[in-house]
Amino acid sequence: MADNSNKVRNQLQQMDMIYQQATVTIIAAAGTNAHYGLPGVNESYRKPASPVRVHNERLYAIPKPERRFDNCRWITRAWTYQEGLLSTRRLIFTDEQLYFECNGCYCAEMIQISLDSFKKLHAPDKPYFHRRYRGEGSRMGTFPLNGYGVGPWDIYTRIHEYSERSLSHDSDILNGILGIFRAFEKIQNPMRHLYGIPFPKATACPNQVKKFDNSDQILPTFSESLQWKLEVPSKRRQGFPSWSWTGWYGRIIWPALFTVVKIVRKSSKMERPRNPEETERALDLSVELLNGNEMKWTEFQENYELLLASNALGGFISIEANATPVSLIPGVTDSGPQSPQFRLNLAEGTHPILASITTVEDLQPHDTFLAIHFHRTVKGDQGRSGKSATASDTQHLLIVQQLGSHWERVAIGSYVIDSKNEVPSTRQRIRLG
Repeated sequence: MADNSNKVRNQLQQMDMIYQQATVTIIAAAGTNAHYGLPGVNESYRKPASPVRVHNERLYAIPKPERRFDNCRWITRAWTYQEGLLSTRRLIFTDEQLYFECNGCYCAEMIQISLDSFKKLHAPDKPYFHRRYRGEGSRMGTFPLNGYGVGPWDIYTRIHEYSERSLSHDSDILNGILGIFRAFEKIQNPMRHLYGIPFPKATACPNQVKKFDNSDQILPTFSESLQWKLEVPSKRRQGFPSWSWTGWYGRIIWPALFTVVKIVRKSSKMERPRNPEETERALDLSVELLNGNEMKWTEFQENYELLLASNALGGFISIEANATPVSLIPGVTDSGPQSPQFRLNLAEGTHPILASITTVEDLQPHDTFLAIHFHRTVKGDQGRSGKSATASDTQHLLIVQQLGSHWERVAIGSYVIDSKNEVPSTRQRIRLG
């Protein structure tokens, strides 16, 4: 049984190669289960089109295939997400017609075009048809023009889209996207992941500030990947860590700067600390293995492929960072129930936090909470243009709750730093699960 598990894991981690090297991927975008069949093949019939006679011509109204595709069972399943994204050619069966889509062209039965014209339009180096009819604002086609992505920041869009899909088995939340993660490990500026949290390859510390190869664009940091939010609070997914999006149900939301397609991510565009070393010092991280041993970040990077292949990771990490105790203010007012609020405990009173709650659990004021100061950003003019510095510094926080021997994330928050009202913090080591 263990041997079979290893074989399955090995295949799952190679799904990018399997789909990318396929001649064509056949997609059944009709019916609600695997027994429905392919419309038009063998005994599976298509839905008849209704004809309309205009003068001496008989016309048939055929729905645009992508509209049927958008509403089919196939496009709601998490397992099929990387199948469509990683494949280079897709042959899609709907109830009304067959259509073809690749990374260079789109063609459906509703489009009348000669084979010679189609060949001219389908030029890999000049995909005019693809750009002209599948550009911004067009409803033609289903899959992204750039495939799974062209740069490291595209991984955040892929996670966002994947998180909207459904799974029959909770244990497959990470398995269903391993092929896409492996594809991002092979791009020019490779990205890796720790339980679904992306980070750049070969960094000396979790938050090492690095630039693209041959470019002044910057790579994401591990701290930035911890800034995910849930569209609405949810319950925990068992078997996965709370600090990762895989440990929760629901749609994942990233900061807009991470997913805007057209933005060129240079230091001047991204919201980061004034001093890059401040990001790198913000936290130190060790990875816990299933056997209870811990690995420092550099050792984890060196053994990355072996650890993932052997399923040796235990889901816990140890973070060393500045932290401040937090109070919970129950969300009950005279006008009715509201979301609970968090406040930082100071020597003189408390300091409010702008928080986004992750959990639907009934948190209580007597529970023990801590705010981990994991990332700091600057918004506005940072003095680069020679103008007076009007930027505001924001401290980002992971709000965690103590549960026995470890802590778990319950919210993410932030506050604007005020030099006149410093928030005290102490360096602590926290085992996060």
